[in-house]
Parts: sequence; C-alpha cells; structure tokens
Amino acid sequence: MTDFLCRLKKSGDKSFGFARASTQSLDFLCKRDFLCKAALRKEPERRYQSVEQFSDDLRRYLEGLPVQARPDTFTYRTGKFVQRHRVGVAAVALVLLSLLGGILATAYAARRAQAERARAEYRFAQVRALANKFLFDFHDKIQNVPGTTEARGLVAKTALEYLDNLAQEMTGDPQLAWELAVAYQKVGDVQGDPWAANLGHSQEAMQSYQKGLKLAQQLNRNGNPELKMTRLLAQGYFKLGILQAQSGGMAAAHETLQQALATAEKLAGQTAALEDIRLLQNCHTRLGDTYLDTGDPVSALDSYRREIRLSERRLTAFPTDGSRLTLAMSHSRVAEPLVTLGDLPGALAGYRKSVELVDELLPAHVADPIYLRVRMIGLIWLGNLSGNPRFINLGEPQTALQHYRAALAIAEQLAALDPKDAFARRDLAGGHRLVGEILTLNQPAQAVEQFRQALGIMREMLAVTPQDAQLLRREAQYLKGLADALRRLGDRPGALQNLRQARQTWQDLLARDAANLKTRAELHAALLALADTTLEAGDHDSALAHYRAALTLAETPPVEQWLISMCVGG
Repeated sequence: MTDFLCRLKKSGDKSFGFARASTQSLDFLCKRDFLCKAALRKEPERRYQSVEQFSDDLRRYLEGLPVQARPDTFTYRTGKFVQRHRVGVAAVALVLLSLLGGILATAYAARRAQAERARAEYRFAQVRALANKFLFDFHDKIQNVPGTTEARGLVAKTALEYLDNLAQEMTGDPQLAWELAVAYQKVGDVQGDPWAANLGHSQEAMQSYQKGLKLAQQLNRNGNPELKMTRLLAQGYFKLGILQAQSGGMAAAHETLQQALATAEKLAGQTAALEDIRLLQNCHTRLGDTYLDTGDPVSALDSYRREIRLSERRLTAFPTDGSRLTLAMSHSRVAEPLVTLGDLPGALAGYRKSVELVDELLPAHVADPIYLRVRMIGLIWLGNLSGNPRFINLGEPQTALQHYRAALAIAEQLAALDPKDAFARRDLAGGHRLVGEILTLNQPAQAVEQFRQALGIMREMLAVTPQDAQLLRREAQYLKGLADALRRLGDRPGALQNLRQARQTWQDLLARDAANLKTRAELHAALLALADTTLEAGDHDSALAHYRAALTLAETPPVEQWLISMCVGG
C-alpha cells in the first residue's frame, strides 16, 4: 500500500492531496478497503487501469458520490444520494409519510362509508319490503273479508307512512314512486271509496287520490314504458273521478272519467288482461252514471251498453263466477236509463235478469258482501218499478214493499258484518227510506219510524264528514220522506220544519254543483211539497211563493243558477 501511495505521489495526481488531507492517508485507505481491494485485484483487467481512475474514485468517494470499486446497485446509489442530501431527503420523507397517512386515513374512511351505505341500503330494502308486505299481502288478503274495514285502514296507513319516509330519503326511483302511488290509492279506498267498504272520510280520500294521481302523471310524463305505469294512471283518474261525482263535482268528474276511459282503452287494447278489461268496464259504467245524473239518459245508455258488451266478452275469455256477477250487474245498469226513457218493460227485464243471474251464483257465495249487494240492488229496482210513486211503476205497492223488505234484510246483514263500513251503513239507511216510502201510503206512523232510523244513521255519518255531498243529499231525501209521513198523520208543523231543512240542503248542494239535474229535481220536489203543505195550512201567500219558485226552477237552464237562488231564497 505504501508503494502504491508513493507511486500516486510521484504521479503528481491531485487525488493524493485528497487522501493526505484526511487524517492519516494509510489508515484512511485501509478503513475503506474496497478501494484498496479494487486497486490490488489479481486480475489486471479488474484493477484500476490508471492512477487517474483510482484518483477519480477516491475523489468521488470523498465527495459522497458512487465509485467504480462498488457494485452499481440501486441500493448503493440510493444510499449515496441520501448521504449527500440528508436534509432534503428527510423533508421529502416527512411529506411522503404525511401523504401516506392521509391516503390510508382516506381509504379507511371510504371503507367505513361504503360499509355504512351498504347497511343503509339494507335497512332501506328491509323497510321497503315490510311496507309492501303490509300493502300487497296483508291489505289485499283482507280487502273483501267482512268486518275488516278499520283493520284495512290501519294496514294501508302504516304502509303509506313507511313509503312516505322512504320517498324522502330516495328520489329518482320510479319503482318506489309507483309503490307510493299505489299506497295512496289503497289508503284512499279505505278512507272513502264510494263504491266499496270504506270509513266514510271522503275529504281525506280525495286528498289521497290526488296525491296518487300526481305521482302517476309524473311517472307517465317521464316516458316510462312499463304497462303497470299506464294502469296506475288509468286507475288514478278513475278513482278520483268517481269520488268527485259522489262529492258533488259532476262536471269535474265527467272530465276526469273521460281521461280514465281514454287511458283504460289504450291499456286494454295492449294487454287484453282481466284486470284491464275490468278497469275499462268500470270507466264506462261510472261515465254513464255522470251522464244519467246530468240528464242525458241516451248517452248513459250508450255507455252502459258498451260496458255490457265488455262483460259478455269477459265471460267468454274468463268464465268465472266473478265474470258472471259482473254480467248481472251490467243488466241492472242498462235498465236504469230505460226507466228514465219510459221503457218500463225493458227496464223490468233487465233487473229480473240481474237478480236471476245472482241467484244462480249465491249458493256458492251465501255470505259474500259483493254478491249480496248486487242482489240487493236488483231487489230495490224491482221494488221501485213495482209500486214506488217516485218512479214509473206498475201500481203494485205491496209487491214493492216485499222487494224492499228483502233488500233491507240484506242491508242489515251487510251492516252487521262490518259496523265500521260506511258504505254498508249508507245502504242500510237507504233501505229504511224505501220501506218508509211505501208505508207512508197506508201506515204513516210506521213510516215515520223508518225515516227516523234512516236519519239517525245518516247524522252519525255526517258527524264524521259534515260536508260530504252524498250524505247531505241522502239526509235531505230522508227529511222530505219524514215530512210526507208526518203530513199524512196531520202533523203539518213537523212536516214544514223538515221540508224547509231539506230545501235548504238542496239549495246548498245545487250551488256547489249546478250541473247535477238530480239535485235540481229534488229541490223542485221539495218546493212543491212545501207549497202543498203551506196551502193545506191556509197560508196561501207562502204557497204561491213556493209554487212560483218551483216554476222558475223548472224553467231556468242549469247555466243560470244564480236566478234560482234569488227565486227560492225566501
């Protein structure tokens, strides 16, 4: 090594100065033996080829740079770099550690958020499944079971609350919106469907139907191709329309039902499914009702005949007891406008056919409210046409009484099955009224009792929904019937009191729905009864005023209802 240093010194290479500048040159090189080993290797080709190479390596070592005497590995070169840039590398390391920590924390938070989302989605799905079980399993299974109206209301309301909360959490889900719209419809049905078992809450039902229809319209505006969305829209229009008709908005009902009919026709043409044919039948039926109520029996008859053709088609395609029952109902409906048109034989044939078809089915459905009610309606109309003086009739009041008593027995049976069913209670009150009308002819004292029972039921129902047009209409009818019976008994003050109350109710209803000709006819009859009764009491001036009011009402077109209120306001 000494010889080597001497040669290095003689060479005049400045690297010797570097080695000398460090402590003791020999000790320095010995401690860095990799330089010496490289200089003294046995293989000449592996040694430094010149003093310059050795000097360069020594200089690079002293400057902290990689040297040729070391293997040129990544680890070696990196170590040298770190030695030269300790402060910078330490700073970079700290930054990298901070970044790594942030990445790890973010990844952990993301995993936790993902897990939370998964748990929330699971809870969402569970609550949704529970709501649908309430709505489609529990509710639908008990829908036609007698005595379950209140339970149906609770089940449907619970489902609606669940779905309502879900809808607030999640928007843009058409399936959830569909479920929510169906829930609103079912809740509305229980609250106040005028043609099914309900709780008698018509205003709440109107709100529920409107909410359901709004959702259905939105789903269909978005261009959703699913048929169930179209079906939902048709059902929404239909349910709202029939409630509007029963609540005194005949013009609005007619427009809404026309929309229901157009949508249902399109749907039935695409599917030919039973539920769609049934929906189309219902649209024709209720639209016919609006024609009949607004004084157009010809259009009503056309709607009913379209419906009966659908009933026959349905029976051919789906030969079930339900289809046969629908055909029985169709015969009954076709007969009603025939009464208005004066075709008594045609009307009687229709009602007799209806009762005949139901009687064939009844042995298999002795306690089914739907079958019992269809038979009850047929009996009522046979009674009307047999001998009720309010209708064109055969002049057989005793036959009418027999039919009415049989119908009343069915109404009592239906009301007993479900005391909470406002629909059944309304029918029961109507049965008492019909029996009372025939008894008024020869047994007015018994008739008074019948009318008072009818009024008692109606006033209990009005206590729940005091502005329900259908209930108010019936109350006014029963008041007039009671007045007729009291008049037969010679109680003119009592008769006048009830007639005045009935007249006021009819005036209020006519102000709410000027297009309803049935309301006009009822008000006209009340005015004539008031005139007759005041004339019998010797009050000629009041009698003349009432006769003139009745005449003005009969002469005034429906569009000029403001004249009516002026004429009959006294």
